[in-house]
Amino acid sequence: MSLLEVIKARPGQLEAAIEAFPAAYVALGSIEWHGPHLPLGFDGLKAEALLRRVAERVGKGVLFPTMYWRGYQTMNFPYTIHTPSFSAKDIARQLYGMGFKVVVLVTGHYPPAQVRNVRGAATWLMKKHKDAYAIGIPEQFLLQDLGYLGDHAAKDETSMGLALVPGLVDVTALPKGFTYMERCTRLGVMGHDPAAAASAELGERAASAFVERLSSIIEAAWEGKSQAPIWNMYRDADRLARQHQNILKASAFVEAQGMDSKKDLLAYAKWFLLHSGRQVRSRGDHNG
Repeated sequence: MSLLEVIKARPGQLEAAIEAFPAAYVALGSIEWHGPHLPLGFDGLKAEALLRRVAERVGKGVLFPTMYWRGYQTMNFPYTIHTPSFSAKDIARQLYGMGFKVVVLVTGHYPPAQVRNVRGAATWLMKKHKDAYAIGIPEQFLLQDLGYLGDHAAKDETSMGLALVPGLVDVTALPKGFTYMERCTRLGVMGHDPAAAASAELGERAASAFVERLSSIIEAAWEGKSQAPIWNMYRDADRLARQHQNILKASAFVEAQGMDSKKDLLAYAKWFLLHSGRQVRSRGDHNG
């Protein structure tokens, strides 16, 4: 039995796929401005491409359609859809009820609340059912040791785009020489300057590591009938996040975020608080 796409499957085919390997792969994204150089659906395109590679590497299981209409805590830029929160726990519960024991939720859109939602759903399922092996993560959870911390349309995401969907990326659309805050307010680019730092090579390195690591965790959990590989993954991700996101170590934090100086910390915080979670700007009015 090879990988099955649920939207193309008849009931008997789905039943056979679950019997062969009860894994459900679900990608989550958003419709959101990602600078002038990336597509509006990039979060979902990225998550789907990564998860498809994982599913193909494992070689079996069921791939579900990407969820684009469940992106919240989006930024106030044109052509961005902001939706209320949703219950990833309900998704995990229903998938388990269908017979899926391995539930993999990968969100390419990763504001803190959305990450907590998918991670919380996965950990809830494992605590409730000892025969469940559930993962709910953004891609950077498995890539922090490589310096891939997750950004918004900056070096990391643009590099990933150049590796996964190169035909949909136009780096020449990016102006050069912008300061960090100019990139944020005028381009919606938050992180290291993609015009100067992004590359397909960096993206492929990150994508390949993600696929190798997530595939290994899935296989180890299922073959060993143990949740330990998944709990260990969360522990390691949390440890690395504390190192990279420690605002008390301001110089290291500024460097990790691609900021120009410590002054950008306050400027970014003020701008972010005033411009997230709303869609009020019209076409052409996105210059800060």
